[in-house]
Amino acid sequence: MTTAGFVVRDHDLLTTRCPAYRIADPIVRFHHLVTRRHLALLEDRRTDEAWSRSVATYRSNVAGLHFETLCRRWVNRYASVETLGGPIGPAHRLRINHRDRRRAFELDIAAPAIEPLGPPGSRGPEMIQAIGEAKATRLDMPDLARLDRITDLLANNKRVSPAPTIKRLLFSLDGFTADLSETAHHRHDVELVDLHRLYEGE
Repeated sequence: MTTAGFVVRDHDLLTTRCPAYRIADPIVRFHHLVTRRHLALLEDRRTDEAWSRSVATYRSNVAGLHFETLCRRWVNRYASVETLGGPIGPAHRLRINHRDRRRAFELDIAAPAIEPLGPPGSRGPEMIQAIGEAKATRLDMPDLARLDRITDLLANNKRVSPAPTIKRLLFSLDGFTADLSETAHHRHDVELVDLHRLYEGE
């Protein structure tokens, strides 16, 4: 299925042992997650009820997943070096464990720096140049605070380390609050990317 392109394997930046699999075509995902689940309601023409039950699933598992894919592609192909804070390798997902809290934090986008950490020939932790979240909802200050917490967590990890010029990328289908936009305007390490910038900018 992956060879034929029907299923996509999304690797984690740090490990290939636990990839995430998803159906490639969002229309097929919509059919399985929305249409089939509420077929009886749709056949009875109770479309408003069917949609009210499905909108959260649609935003997270159909539109949200597809949006994440578009954002990783934008980072890999179209984002400028200035936007990313430096040259990067391929962007993937990233899962970081927090031992003290006994939980894991997941990032939609994590891109390694091309330049190695330390002198040539040394083997240090993977240096992360850009991290990001891609959501189908309107983003606010807590979303930036989460990326800041994850950056601190990366600094205390043995396998990865934030680059000195690490960028925090926030992608949204519905835009950003005024507080978040104002904060990003005054922080050189934060980039806000809406649909217009995703398709027209870098």
